Amino acid sequence: MIRRIVLLSVCLHAISALDYIYEDPSSMGSENGLMSVIIPLEEPQLPLLGATLVLPCLFEDHTAPDPGAPTIAPLAYRIKWSLVTKENVTTILVALRGKVQVSERYLGRVHLVEYPLTSTDASMKISELRSSDSGVYRCEVQHGIENSHDIIHVQVQGMVFHYRAIMGRYALTFKKAKAACIQNSAVVASAEQLQAAYDDGFHQCDAGWLSDHTVRYPIRDPRVNCLGDKDKMPGVRTYGVRDLDETYDVYCYAKEMTGRVFYTASAEKFTYSEAVEACSNQVAQLATTGQLYLAWQGGMDVCHAGWLVDRSVRYPISIRRPQCGGGLLGVRTVYRHTNQTGYPLPESRYGAFCYTEAPVGVGFGITDEGSGMLNVGIIDDGSGMLNVGIIDEGSGMLNVGITDEGSGMLNVGITDEGSGMLNVGIIDEGSGMLNVGAVTESEAVGEVETEQPTFTESPTGLPLSQPPNVTEVAIDLI
Repeated sequence: MIRRIVLLSVCLHAISALDYIYEDPSSMGSENGLMSVIIPLEEPQLPLLGATLVLPCLFEDHTAPDPGAPTIAPLAYRIKWSLVTKENVTTILVALRGKVQVSERYLGRVHLVEYPLTSTDASMKISELRSSDSGVYRCEVQHGIENSHDIIHVQVQGMVFHYRAIMGRYALTFKKAKAACIQNSAVVASAEQLQAAYDDGFHQCDAGWLSDHTVRYPIRDPRVNCLGDKDKMPGVRTYGVRDLDETYDVYCYAKEMTGRVFYTASAEKFTYSEAVEACSNQVAQLATTGQLYLAWQGGMDVCHAGWLVDRSVRYPISIRRPQCGGGLLGVRTVYRHTNQTGYPLPESRYGAFCYTEAPVGVGFGITDEGSGMLNVGIIDDGSGMLNVGIIDEGSGMLNVGITDEGSGMLNVGITDEGSGMLNVGIIDEGSGMLNVGAVTESEAVGEVETEQPTFTESPTGLPLSQPPNVTEVAIDLI
């Protein structure tokens, strides 16, 4: 007998859009209150990808002068900025006696705004913001045994994704590229946003429009046909400003979404028209590509391909496993042809990714009816609590829904006694985020031909001397 138990602890008001909620275990000031540090900003800060952010930090020393001691020099205070994430604590910079030492990762991107001209101003400016710059920023000031600090949560908003039209590779004029991004809940990305995505690991050997009318593509691992104007050096390649009637792919930037994305399926899966109806029946609509990318960025993980409103078929993978897109992370795309062009025929059968603006808990369901293994419904009955029911319709073995209203928490135990399959709903208690996923034996290896945003290669890439507005392709399987 195989038994798998997962304890879910959910508090409705703890669910946050932030990737990480940092609870500082120490006091926000020194124990005797002789030194104070303040970051005068509202929580959280939500800057845009590729933008610049100033984090003000002011401090004051209230230590009474000792007549017999030397006067404290204005620049004798040690200033330290750190970034705290779920994974680690990273020192950004340290300043002392008028000198500032910046960590290698931040060289050229951060500096103290007023220091050392104003010795009590530790404000820091960060440029070319990346998604990996999200987290908790801590400004700490120390002198002798006296020290104090303050923190601010920062969530860099939005992400860049490559978009290829249903017609095939390099089929979009600038006007059509702009329309394609808008139809997918996004806008044409800027050069700064593409650079920020590249700095975080984005790799794509496909030339695409940017908002400044240039055509570029990010390459981290140069190879033949993907060298561009940088030869064998990694970096963002550019074709410069192009005629707006030339045709390429496009890089889109999705900022945010107010609703949420969920996956649904039936025993027979759906054709495209059936997927439209299935979402409508759940007070939702088929999600856009941009919405699915944002859901993936927020932690969505579903190892089943599903229809989107543009008739593409994709699925988000946040947890590496071989049977789900070859163990690569990202939004995986199902192509009709092995050269990574064309969308599946509308009569093909897949699940569906739906998008709803309904408040959390109002008619919200996450279902995997295709495998018959996992069905999760989340309902807010008005008490402000989450009620979750999990049913295994395939084996008839599981039917559990337990609400602990006294503690304000929801505890659910999941036991699969008969099917030998793994059904998991995961709560990340560090972030307060809910991730629900199902992995079953029906997920065949090599089911789809895919791409993904962190490291993706296309079939070909054309050198700078020949603008990529031709349709010749070669097979290069991922």
